[in-house]
Amino acid sequence: MKSYRLSLFLLAGLACLVPSVYATPAAAQGTWAAIALSTKTGAWGTSYNYEDEDEARSRALRECRKNASDCKVYKTLENACVALAGDGSGNFGWAWGYETISERRRRAVQQCRDQGGKGCEVVTTFCSGKAE
Repeated sequence: MKSYRLSLFLLAGLACLVPSVYATPAAAQGTWAAIALSTKTGAWGTSYNYEDEDEARSRALRECRKNASDCKVYKTLENACVALAGDGSGNFGWAWGYETISERRRRAVQQCRDQGGKGCEVVTTFCSGKAE
């Protein structure tokens, strides 16, 4: 009977530890985001939740360069929600902040159109850090 109680005690102790091993504390989440674009090919890359601006920039560039060699970081942000729109031929628009995701999306598409884009649509949305 003692070994049964000891086993239950050990299992209960392990159960308490498991969430702390796999869970990432919210405070550890980075706040930086970046957008990299190729205006020649329409390729894009983003990053979010990075600890510093340089890390976010590097990751966005790496993602964009998977599809184009002329990528450039156009925007870095901290604690922001973003919508990115493109037309597939190198015209882009982005919007951050605003109260709703639908407003961000609408403004990103409009900015893409303002840049001469035809057939602009949202290609991604994301939030970085504590932004919602």
